Formats: sequence, structure tokens, C-alpha cells
Amino acid sequence: LRTGFSREIDFEALSQYFTFEYIPAPRTIFKGVEKLLPGQMMTVHNGRVSTRLYWDVPYGREEAAGRSEEDIAAEVWDRLRESVRRRLISDVPLGVFLSGGIDSSAVTALMSEVSTSGVKSYSIGFTEKSFNELPRARRVAEAFGTDHTEFTVESGLARDLVPELMAFLDEPLADASVVPTFMISRLARKHVTVALAGDGGDELFGGYDTYKAFKVARLYRKVPKLIRRGLVAPVVRRLPASRKRLSFEFKSKKFIAGAEFPPELANIIWWGAYTPEEKAKLLSPELRAAIGGDPFAPVRFHNARNPALDPLDRICYLDLKLYLQDGLLVKVDRMSMANSLEIRTPFLDYTFVEFVASIPSRLKLKGFDSKHILKKAMRGRVPDEILTLPKIGFDIPLGVWIRNELGDFVRSVLSPDSLARHGFFNRAYVERILGEHMSGRHNHRQLLWPLIIFQFWHDRYLKG
Repeated sequence: LRTGFSREIDFEALSQYFTFEYIPAPRTIFKGVEKLLPGQMMTVHNGRVSTRLYWDVPYGREEAAGRSEEDIAAEVWDRLRESVRRRLISDVPLGVFLSGGIDSSAVTALMSEVSTSGVKSYSIGFTEKSFNELPRARRVAEAFGTDHTEFTVESGLARDLVPELMAFLDEPLADASVVPTFMISRLARKHVTVALAGDGGDELFGGYDTYKAFKVARLYRKVPKLIRRGLVAPVVRRLPASRKRLSFEFKSKKFIAGAEFPPELANIIWWGAYTPEEKAKLLSPELRAAIGGDPFAPVRFHNARNPALDPLDRICYLDLKLYLQDGLLVKVDRMSMANSLEIRTPFLDYTFVEFVASIPSRLKLKGFDSKHILKKAMRGRVPDEILTLPKIGFDIPLGVWIRNELGDFVRSVLSPDSLARHGFFNRAYVERILGEHMSGRHNHRQLLWPLIIFQFWHDRYLKG
């Protein structure tokens, strides 16, 4: 740290953290310390500092618009193959993270096609069935004859693992998939020093359920406001809590919370932890008074510079600039480097990104068929069932863990004494949501986890 560095928290960054679950650039958790924006470079010359944007995602061109689906799909596969080939150039052993989803299956298929040696694949699973992707990953590994290694995370492991991996976060990051990312990195590092991963495929090809939600929201907003707010929303909010991953109850409540917002803000509500209303309940009056900025300022900043014309492309652009940059890739970098493992991401080759940005969005999300053109490129090259199974995602049974294995840890981290050290939060509110979660009346995992992460980070780095 530079001389005279003050460990003063940036309250605007803290507010954004509870909105996004990460801290978007250029802010950091510390006041007076900034991060570079995506695609930005800094030059220091003769004591002078300057920054400039050296690259951006070139949406808005749609150069592939006049071509057939078959032609575009073939080029997607050829370009992705070349990206994989370039990332296999190494003088150290390589492997691949294999979840059994579309993106990692595509990378595995191309590695087996391009590699001159055998492919080593690695997968993580859970004992809780709705979170477990191991059967899918196993099916892909068998199809391509990889040297496959897998590990099942037992719930009892969480008690020791979660505090350990939190120590590798430089600033608060509330993505619970840090847990499986850390574990799969540890598993792979026993055999290889470099691993390929499928990160970026969802943002480029419209793979997230939030993109489908925009289509539903357009229809939902045609329902009279009196019915939406007076009947539908109250009924959804009263749905009983579910412990299943991405249950109907969870999706319905998230959808209702964001559906009334403009698309670019609805996307953040659907992704993030706290709605503006929930955050007003969480933050203490003193902290609310100290925060004068707009928590959605990073969205408005990038949206004002958004080159995309198509509504879906505009949201994908924002996800590339925000979630991918400051959430997903930070998680992957911290957890892999904690295990001295290098991750390479073929989907994020800049020439591949530029080509995919030129593909019309109707070929990415066709009706409610996400990643349509990528799946068309993969058809006949990967097992058919991989292309039709619903997306699971790299998630953990967090709600159950908080209630059981992590219970003592969570109660300690969120104790009244711990919260009183800084006075940032409404202790009665925290006590209420924690009690409701522990009793099983509500599943508040997405509200509690950012709190747990921040409190642990604060106690570790700023206590005293």
C-alpha cells in the first residue's frame, strides 16, 4: 500500500455492492482508490497519468445479418475452434473445467478435436440433487474420452471452506459460486497448471434466464397496473419458501421485484441482492444520509455509451461491462490464483467477441430458445441431451448451508456486537431476516450472503 493510504470505506461503493453483489469499476471499497474501466488503459509518463479506452465491444454492426443460419453457425464453430487452439499453446499441462453445460461442453469438444494429447477434465458436484451437475459432466467426458476427475462437495466441508476462501477476496464479492470455483481450481491444480473454461458464453449468446425474462416482462406490463400491483405481486410475495435451486418461488419473486423497472435496471434487480426498498431497510439512517449518489450510476454510465441498437444486445453489452468484468472474472481470477492455477477463456477472445457481436440477436435468443446459434453450431458434435437440458449454473445450496453447517459461523459474523462495530446496518432488520431464514419461514440467502461476506471482510481487514 502507498504511504498515507487511508482504509476509509467508500459509502457509494458500499451501496453499489448491495445492489450489484460486486463493486463496479471505477469504484473500489476504499475511498480514493479506483479500478480501471473495462477496455481502459492507463499510461504514466514523466509523472503524468492518463487513461484512454483502447477497445470496446462493437455491437450495432450486424455484419452477419444477411447470411443463413447454417453459414453463421459454421463460422461460430470454426472461430471458436481457432480460439481454443490458440489457448492450447503451452509448455505446461492443461485441463478443462467441465460442468456439462453448453459452454464448457463446447470447449471440451474442441479441445478433444484440436489437442494432440489427451484432454483432462474436472467437475464439481453437490450431494443436493438440484445443484448437482456431475451426471451431465460425466456424460460429456464419456463422449469425448477425457481423463475425467470429479469431486463431490459434502455439506460438512462448508464449515471450514467458506472462511478459508473469503480470505482471498481483496474487496467484498457476494457471488456464492466462489465456493465451487475455488474447489474445482484446487482439484485441477493437483494435475495441471492451466485450465480452459467456458466463461463468457452466456453474455455473448444470450444464455441467462434474465434475457428470457425481458420478453415475459414486456407481456406482463400489458396487464393493468391495478392487477399487477394489487393482485399478482402480493400473491407471489406470499409463496412459501423453497430450498431448491432457482425454484419457481425464487424466480417469481425476483421477476416481480424487477419487472416494473426499465430493462437495463430490471436486469440488475434480477441479478442483484437488494432492491432499493430492501436496501433502505438494511442501511442505517446515518449511512443512508451519507450516500448521495445513484446506486444504478454504473448502469447509466455504460448505457449512455452503449453502441447496440437491439434491446437484447444492449443488455448483453451491459452484462459484459458490469457482471462479467467486475463479478464473474474477478471471482474466477481470485479463486484460481489462490490455487496457482491459470484460467484461459476461449469465448472471450476479442476477435471471437467481435464476430458474435455482429450476429443478429434473434439468432441468439430465438423465441425462448437461448444460445440458439451456438447450439446449432454444436449439434451433431456434442451429446444431444446437453443441448436440450435446462441450465443449472455454477451454484451452491447456500440457503441450506447458512441454516445448518454455517449456522454458528453466520450467527457470529452477524451478531449484534459485530454489527455495532461500524453501525452501517439496521440491526433489527438483520436480526429479522436472519431469524426468518433460520426458522425456514423464508429463504433469505440472497440477502444474507452479501452481509456475511462484508462483515467477514470488515472484521478481517478493518477491525481495530
